Amino acid sequence: MIDDRRRHEPGGAPVPDEVGGPLHQVVVSEALKALSPAHREILNETILRNRSVDDAAKALGIPVGTVKSRVYYAVRALRIALQERGVRA
Repeated sequence: MIDDRRRHEPGGAPVPDEVGGPLHQVVVSEALKALSPAHREILNETILRNRSVDDAAKALGIPVGTVKSRVYYAVRALRIALQERGVRA
């Protein structure tokens, strides 16, 4: 009965802290896998490696404008992938 009620409530039950960290990592990892290789690559260079747009462009051998465009669309696609997995901002 409780599970049925939680299923119909927005947000569901809170996740305990000791489970939340690893669970969030799995959800983000799965969302990243849903992105195209180009989007994963650009997020890896700019966000995970903390490179500037100019540095990412040099590392990937693509124009700066392409990096900016890919970052924009990659973040947008990642947001959608996370929302599909129940993550809310």
